[in-house]
Amino acid sequence: MTETEFWRLIDQSRDAVGGDLDGHGPALERLLEGRSREDLEAFARLFDVFEWEAYRWDTWGAGYLLAGGMREASFELFRGWLISRGQAIYEIGVREPDALAELVPRDVETFEIEGLWLAARSVYEEAFGGEMPDFDDVPMCLEPVGEPWDERDLEARFPRLWRRAHDR
Repeated sequence: MTETEFWRLIDQSRDAVGGDLDGHGPALERLLEGRSREDLEAFARLFDVFEWEAYRWDTWGAGYLLAGGMREASFELFRGWLISRGQAIYEIGVREPDALAELVPRDVETFEIEGLWLAARSVYEEAFGGEMPDFDDVPMCLEPVGEPWDERDLEARFPRLWRRAHDR
């Protein structure tokens, strides 16, 4: 499975449920059903790669301002939410997170999505029995990448998101 196919499946499953966060995971599972063991493993591996690629202080700061606060567990779900929005939004969230101020609708109620990262694993277990193997080659880190921030830094580091969060 290529990255292009990965993002196509993310988009198709999101669009199939009209962007509903609760329905996105089950819709993705339906699209993944019948796929080969290799495809399911490749999809899950790519999801892990993208989730860890977004494990960045700047991405966390953006999520913090969008959501009005964000603990570490919520940041993990936020990274899944970024992936669920598709490749363009995801890449901006990782590379230029302050630009999310103009791209994320103000009526978004939650920035957390559960179950999306489990979709390929659930289909795999159902189809092949047993758990999907871990991916030892996916780079992981103990701390987010980049320069840490605290609340005093947010206005200077994310001026557009800061204005949005404070309606200025």
